[in-house]
Amino acid sequence: MASNKKFAEIATKWNEAEAVNHDIVLSTRVRLARNLAALPFPHGMTLAERQELIDAVGRAMKDTPLGQSGYCFFRGEELTELEKALLLEKHLISPQFAGGMKEQGILISADESIVVMIGEEDHVRIQSFLPGLQLSAALAGANQVDDWLEQGLDWAFDDKIGYLTACPSNVGTGLRASVMVHLPALAMTGRLEQLFAAMGKLGLTVRGIYGEGSESMGALYQISNQVTLGYSEEEILARLETVINQISAEEQKARDWLKEQQTVKLHDMIWRAYGTASFARTLSLREMMDCLSRLRLGVDLGILERMNKSQLNKMLIGGQDHFLMKEDGRELAAGDIDILRASFIRGVLDGK
Repeated sequence: MASNKKFAEIATKWNEAEAVNHDIVLSTRVRLARNLAALPFPHGMTLAERQELIDAVGRAMKDTPLGQSGYCFFRGEELTELEKALLLEKHLISPQFAGGMKEQGILISADESIVVMIGEEDHVRIQSFLPGLQLSAALAGANQVDDWLEQGLDWAFDDKIGYLTACPSNVGTGLRASVMVHLPALAMTGRLEQLFAAMGKLGLTVRGIYGEGSESMGALYQISNQVTLGYSEEEILARLETVINQISAEEQKARDWLKEQQTVKLHDMIWRAYGTASFARTLSLREMMDCLSRLRLGVDLGILERMNKSQLNKMLIGGQDHFLMKEDGRELAAGDIDILRASFIRGVLDGK
């Protein structure tokens, strides 16, 4: 079992890989849903069966590369509510897992590119994370973990319809591929609603920053496939990648238009955001996210040369509620968090 100290090393760092020069498509996640043939789906499991699940997956991990020092395995009872919230704020786990039972488990690779959730909506959810648009590479990483686990586990699988899952929308490949995109120019020009409506007709769905059930903040959206049954993994990824490339092109056109036709308004908006970040004494989470969105746009367009993506990434992660409480070492009221958030943002801009 990993120690709390080891968890702190994982949960409180910000991944510099996410800060590299990805202007519109920030990150890719591929998730595979798998269930053990011998056990009921999680919503119908007893506590004893949940424990049996964790033990079975733990044994399967032991004799594979997943059991080596590059990976850390935690049981649910080892993690506090605060620590789960930290993982949620880093987008490594789902809201459902964060609010779930103690009879769960999670495996995290040292570079956070692989996360395996045990005992969420499905028995096992294998997640592969990569910066930018890297759908095929992310799928390869998830499939490798799937192959390792399958050496010691018997997945619920039907020869006609594929992998069996708790939610019918995941039946088939069990694949959910999602891409995090930053679309401030399309939001400013009022074109998002039309684009998102078109995506629904293509079998894609749009979610907020923390996934299903969450709202968008800072012009950040997760775009993913909606169904898997009847499609191969390659077809799902190809459709998603085509749409993401089209959206990226539209966002770039909107940015170019704003830069050429709305120059003063654009610069004013970005520099006002910089002023807010530099001098505000209180910032709500939404205010911070909206501010960082404009600052990122300013960096992408070469308007804010005094800032870089690493600073933005540090503020995006470290300025969230539970990271601030973790650093402060105590529970904080909403007003106190907002004061601490503003101080943190000012500190990052000052190079602290």
